[in-house]
Amino acid sequence: MKKTDWGILLLTIAFSFLFYKENAGINCLLFSLVAIGFFVWDDPTRTKNLNWLIVAAACLCSSFFIFLHSSTLSVLAFYCSLLLLSAYSINSKASVLTNLFYGYYSILSSFIFVAVNTYTSLIQKKEGDKKTKGMRTLTYLIPFVLALIFFFIYKNANPLFKEYTKWINLDFISIHWLIFTLWGFLVAYGLVRHQRIQGLDNWEKNLSIDIDKNETQSSRWNEKKSVLILFVLLNTMLLFINCLDINYLYLGAGLPKDLTHKQFVHDGVGMLICSIVLGISIILFFLRGGLNFGKENKSVRVLIYIWLFQNLMMVISTAIRNHIYIMDALLTYKRIGVFYWLLMAAVGLTVTGYKLKKTKSSWFLIRSNALFAFIVLVLSSSVDWDRLIGDFNIKRVPNIAGLDKRYLISISEANLAQLYRLKDDKDFNTDSSYHYAMYKRSKNSTALDRKLFYFMDELLNCSWKSFCVRKKRVLREIIALNSAEKIQSLDLTSTYFSSFEPLFPLTNLRKIQLGASNNPTKKWLSELKQFKKLDTLALTSLDASHIEYLSALKNLKCISLTYTNKSVIDSLKAKMYGVQIIDKGNSSY
Repeated sequence: MKKTDWGILLLTIAFSFLFYKENAGINCLLFSLVAIGFFVWDDPTRTKNLNWLIVAAACLCSSFFIFLHSSTLSVLAFYCSLLLLSAYSINSKASVLTNLFYGYYSILSSFIFVAVNTYTSLIQKKEGDKKTKGMRTLTYLIPFVLALIFFFIYKNANPLFKEYTKWINLDFISIHWLIFTLWGFLVAYGLVRHQRIQGLDNWEKNLSIDIDKNETQSSRWNEKKSVLILFVLLNTMLLFINCLDINYLYLGAGLPKDLTHKQFVHDGVGMLICSIVLGISIILFFLRGGLNFGKENKSVRVLIYIWLFQNLMMVISTAIRNHIYIMDALLTYKRIGVFYWLLMAAVGLTVTGYKLKKTKSSWFLIRSNALFAFIVLVLSSSVDWDRLIGDFNIKRVPNIAGLDKRYLISISEANLAQLYRLKDDKDFNTDSSYHYAMYKRSKNSTALDRKLFYFMDELLNCSWKSFCVRKKRVLREIIALNSAEKIQSLDLTSTYFSSFEPLFPLTNLRKIQLGASNNPTKKWLSELKQFKKLDTLALTSLDASHIEYLSALKNLKCISLTYTNKSVIDSLKAKMYGVQIIDKGNSSY
């Protein structure tokens, strides 16, 4: 087999083994090492190419950040880096934009190219070769697949054969696994046999990053006079705006009545970015040729430099307003996103200034900004933003009523322990003035308990391949809270589950509340014995067959029931004498 065939096989096996029924964790780091190792083995000269090394380093860094805190941002950075790694292995001179497009194009169209290449290999024979590559593959593949089918048949037909082959564990083989592995094969095929569009590559290759001095820009109207008038007007307006900002923001004059920094951030950021993009687009149009050169055009360039500088001042002022707004309303992803867009706006303005000074082309501006956006994506994924948001908001608010608990519950598990330390506060279920519109039908404490259950369930159902430093830290914090008896009650009325096993580490639970979504099953009723200190239980839709399981819970003091027949309640009272049985009829908890 060729190196590319070995690469497809290797990456398919790695994909199936590392990611099947797993979450993002150390598996992403291992997969990136396998992918980088293959590309180096396939062509060692790639290690001498700076662009390829940068992308390979970005792939390793982003996968390492997944290992640290497995944030959505780090996963996105890893996917982009992996696609760029494949693309830069073929064409290291293309831009980030086109190579990222080719990465997605290769993966999404891989099933088409697999079919086309397989068909071609079956009908075309090389001179002097009696068997095609496809036929040689089938020579080995068909017997193996048939033998595997007969293995399962014989194993089920002969108990003795089954006993002697029980050490061969092929339980992972299922329809879901086969489909997942097929998807892994298509991903590996797209990464290794990277597809390009020759016409698009040639078009990009012919794009220059410099403006030709001999290039003229013909027009029926006086473009120089137009751009002069335009940027005189724009600079006049910006000067007035910046003077207002200096007075009200920097000199401490304060905002006029009924105006807030929130209004500036919510209403002004989008329009500011829009004005900068529109202004830069106008610059790119007018300065596409001759206006970039000659002393007679110096006044045009000076006016544009002034416009760029004044926009940078507006960006800084908006960033300060966003900071003030965060001090009042606390951190959220949208408010962090404002800083990101302002940073990209500042970069765009700076690169535009560099383009004017060095007479670079519009294509230089576009590809430079795309590269910087990718670098920012990878670097920003190094931060555990969820933990930063949780720590900042909790420390910033002296009164729990003013904390947006719903928003903190809506993000990842990073702040679980901090929220459980606040759960018993009388204001925990009180919404703040800046509350996140979520969990409208349940209390904050109920939503938090649901979040804890799903976190514990996720850890239970994943292996070492999904290991993540942040999740391990959160689990240690939860276990420590349990040891300190800080988690004694759980409201699972809106949590869907089939087993209490994820909660077994919480050995100090005293009260569990279940709702209509948790119709009792014999399985999880028998599991309640694991909670030795459980004394209060709220159930719904109990029937007579469940009574024996409840009577086995010797420490129970109170059982609250809804949607349960009176005859069942009477039987339970007779069976569990001394336990308080509360019949709530059809009411909700």
